[in-house]
Amino acid sequence: MISTNSNRTAPPPAPPGTGVRLAVLEAMVLKHPGATTQQVCDRLIKPSTRMRKKQTCAYIDLLAAASAGSKVGSTGPATCFISHAWSLPLADVVDCMAQYESSHPNTLFWFDLVCNNQHNTTARPFEWWRDAFRFNIRGIGALLLVASPWDKPVVASRAWCLWEVYSAIAVNASTAIAIPSSQQAAF
Repeated sequence: MISTNSNRTAPPPAPPGTGVRLAVLEAMVLKHPGATTQQVCDRLIKPSTRMRKKQTCAYIDLLAAASAGSKVGSTGPATCFISHAWSLPLADVVDCMAQYESSHPNTLFWFDLVCNNQHNTTARPFEWWRDAFRFNIRGIGALLLVASPWDKPVVASRAWCLWEVYSAIAVNASTAIAIPSSQQAAF
């Protein structure tokens, strides 16, 4: 179930960040059933992006390099920013993305799990995170809020998620809210 504020359709001018295709995230869910976003970060993202000589990268950098030269790669300019809580099952977050994509074909998702370098995140100052999220929301022009559980969404208690929603409103980005399919009957 998706709720959208369709009166916020014009994206503000700014180049968006790189996004990832839904299929990549669906593959992660299949390889890590039942895992939360945090668990997938610890089990897949961080080990995959740790390079030699203490160098690191974002997972999306690996995806972009792997799909270089292909007609339809797994990455490209993001068209939807995902606001979610890391404590949620990744499957629920990806389910909400699939719902969004059903009405927005070929969406490329700016999903912090893969788009940000997940190493040494505490070394970055508050201002870096604040500006990175707002800049990307402005450039992308669309935000999807993952509301789970439906009756007490975790995102409503997370300061960064509230900042992302505020940023979407402030830059006039279109916003959508999705509830995982498994919870819709109870809604």
